[in-house]
Amino acid sequence: MAGRVAYVSPIVGWPPGSPSLVMYRPLFGIDGIEFRLHRTVLYNSIYRADDQLLVNTHIYSFTAAQAPEATSVVPSANVVVVGDDGSILLIRRSDNDNWALPGGGMDLGESLPEAAVRETVEETGVEVEITGLVGLYTDPRHVILYTSNHEARQEFSVVFTARPIGGTPTPSDETSEVRWTPPDEIGALPMDRSMRMRIDHFLTALQEVYLG
Repeated sequence: MAGRVAYVSPIVGWPPGSPSLVMYRPLFGIDGIEFRLHRTVLYNSIYRADDQLLVNTHIYSFTAAQAPEATSVVPSANVVVVGDDGSILLIRRSDNDNWALPGGGMDLGESLPEAAVRETVEETGVEVEITGLVGLYTDPRHVILYTSNHEARQEFSVVFTARPIGGTPTPSDETSEVRWTPPDEIGALPMDRSMRMRIDHFLTALQEVYLG
């Protein structure tokens, strides 16, 4: 049933007995908390009635009083890939239709810059070389709750800059679209506010690393 969504409790999670729910659209916001559905192969305990992998629920919060208490921290990276003409490589996430910078979590055995390069080529098809640092994002009020296992993950994201060195923009199973985007067009794209903040920091403070 395309487009159907259901109420999601901030703590309990997915309501029992929900039939054939589909992925995404933002559900609602309460005093700074945003709710959305997010498909991932890492957290896959929620299924449709036909046993197909459904989605999980993330809760993003910038309000300390309402955020769940964090239980884990996972280092992750995002990458501002800048083309020769100044355009920025963006992905359109297949789970929620929002635009974002490529990136993801660090695996065992790799450095965070290596994770940034790997995630970028996996999500975009573009090979990159890391060139600099935009900022460090570790706001303890920004908590992501995975209702499949009740992990509440505190934000820990390092945003790098990079240049393309090969490959062709190609969508993956995590991205419905990949494109080079002029900076003056980014403001009109649907985007999570935390992601928009990171891009704004790159565009407005090119010589200053954000620490937060």
